[in-house]
Amino acid sequence: MQHLRLRLNADFSGPHAWFFLARERGYFAAQGLDLELLPGDGAAVIVPGIGHDGVEAGYGDLNALAALAARDATSAPIGVYQVFNQVPFTIAVRSDGPVHAVRDLAGRRLVGKPDDAAILVFAALAAAAGLDPAAVSVQLSTRPMGEQVRDLLLGGEADGVFGFVNTILAASTPLGVEASALRFIEYVQWLPDLYGNGLMVSRRLLTESPGVVRALVHGLNRGVCETLQDLEAGMAALQRAAPGINLPVQRRRLEGTIAKEMAHPETLRIGLGAVDAERLQRGIDQVARSCGWPRSPRADELFTPAFLPALPERFPGRPG
Repeated sequence: MQHLRLRLNADFSGPHAWFFLARERGYFAAQGLDLELLPGDGAAVIVPGIGHDGVEAGYGDLNALAALAARDATSAPIGVYQVFNQVPFTIAVRSDGPVHAVRDLAGRRLVGKPDDAAILVFAALAAAAGLDPAAVSVQLSTRPMGEQVRDLLLGGEADGVFGFVNTILAASTPLGVEASALRFIEYVQWLPDLYGNGLMVSRRLLTESPGVVRALVHGLNRGVCETLQDLEAGMAALQRAAPGINLPVQRRRLEGTIAKEMAHPETLRIGLGAVDAERLQRGIDQVARSCGWPRSPRADELFTPAFLPALPERFPGRPG
C-alpha cells in the first residue's frame, strides 16, 4: 500500500466531501493507495508547498500554480483533475453601501488574508473592468475571514473583503452575519476564462509514481460523481471524519460550490475533471499581462489530462 499525503486548501469542509466519500468507500485503497488528507490554510498558499515536507499532492488554485510556473515551470506542481471550472473569487461589500461594481472600488480600502488567491489576480480584475488598481488600498490581515467581515467590513474599517463567496458566507454566518448584509463583486463576470481549485501533484510524483497519480485521480473522480448524485452521503462521510463541523453550514457551502464554482456548461462537453486548454490559455494570458508576470506559462505546463478516466466515466452516476 502506497502512502500519500494530500494537502487540502482549508480546514475540512463541505466542498471536500468527495475526498472523504471516496476514501471511506475504499476507492483509493482498492488501487493500493493509502491517502492521508491534511487541512490547509488557503488555496493559493498550499500550492508552493506541494512536493515539499512529504506532501506530494494538493487541492489548490490553478491561478496560483500558474503564477509559480511563470517563474519556473519545472519545479511547479501540475494539475491532474480540475474541480472548479469557474473562478470563485469575490470581494464582499456591504449590501447597503455605495460599491455596486468594480469601478466603485476606486478610493476604497480592501482587506484580505496574505496570499489570498483573489488578491493574487486582483490586478487582472481591475484591468478588465477599467479600474486603476493603484487607486485601491489593499491591506493584509491574518484575522479569520468571518471576523474580517463582521468587524472590519460591517464595522466600517474596510470597504471590502477578498475571498470565495461560499467561504465568506460559511465563515461569517456563525458569527451572526446575515447573507443579506453582503453584496458580492464576483470576478467571473470579468474573468470568465479562469479556473479555480483542482487536484495537483508534484513533478516528482508524476514522473516516479504515475500509478499513484492515476489511482488518486480515478478515486477522486468516483467521489465527485457519487457526491453529486448523493450529497447526504458525501456530507455523512465528511462528518464522520470531522465530527465537529457545522453540518447545515457546510451542506450549504457544498451546495453553493456545486452551483457556482462547478457550473460552467463546458462540463457537458468535456466532462468532470478536464479543462479546455484554449480557454485556460486565454485566461492565464490575461492574468499574466495584467499582473506583470515574467511570462505566461503554457496550458500544458499547468494541466495534463493523461490520468483522467474515459469521458463516459466523468459524469455523475457513472463509476470510473
